[in-house]
Amino acid sequence: MMNCREYINLLTSDRLSQALTTRVEGALHRLICRNCRTFTRNDEKLRAVIHEHQTKMLDALKPPDN
Repeated sequence: MMNCREYINLLTSDRLSQALTTRVEGALHRLICRNCRTFTRNDEKLRAVIHEHQTKMLDALKPPDN
């Protein structure tokens, strides 16, 4: 059984979706661990904010169309 430390490590390093057994263990851990479910939701929100910020920054660096 996967513990919280292993789950968070795999989630934040984008290795949670590598092997089928890892995905299943991660999903089972999320089902029983409220703290890791909350962490996963917050991680997804943070990734979305970072992606949006990066997109805005890249758009700002583009030369104007003339």
